Amino acid sequence: MNSRNALIALVCLVLVCVGGGAVWKMSRTREPAEPDAPQPVQPATQVTPEPAARASVAPRPMDDPEPEPAVPTEEPPAEPPAEPATLTAESLAGTKWEQGPVNMKFLPDGRWEMNGRICAKWEVEGNRIRIFDDNGEEHFVDIEGDTLTFNGQEIARVED
Repeated sequence: MNSRNALIALVCLVLVCVGGGAVWKMSRTREPAEPDAPQPVQPATQVTPEPAARASVAPRPMDDPEPEPAVPTEEPPAEPPAEPATLTAESLAGTKWEQGPVNMKFLPDGRWEMNGRICAKWEVEGNRIRIFDDNGEEHFVDIEGDTLTFNGQEIARVED
C-alpha cells in the first residue's frame, strides 16, 4: 500500500473515532426524558340508543381491563323430556315390520322385501318412506318418531 492511501485511511479512522466519541459523550450527558403525564380520561356522554341499536354492544375504551366472564348464578335448565327417536334411512336399514298378514323388510341396499319376496325399492323423503317399483307403482309410509304408519294404522316392528 502506498503512503498516500495509508494517510487517507488514517484520516478516515481518526474521523470515525472522534465522531463516535462525540456521539457517545452527548448521549451520556443528556438528561433522561420525563415520562408524559397521563391524560385524564374524559367520561363518555350518555346517549340513548335507538331501539334497534340497544341490542348492540358498545365499544369499550382501550384502557379498560378485559371484563370477567359471567358466572352463571342459576342452575342450567333441566333437559327436556326425551322425544322418541326419529327413524332415518340409516336406522331403518335391515329392520323388519308387520301389519296384519304382511311382513316387510327394509334391506340395507335400498330394496324392499314383502312376505319374503323382493318386490320394490325404498327411500326416505322427509318424514315418510317412498316404496316404489320399476312399473311406476308407489306407496308412502309415514314416519312418526320411532314408529311407522300406513293409511293411519301403525305398523309393528318385529325383532330378529
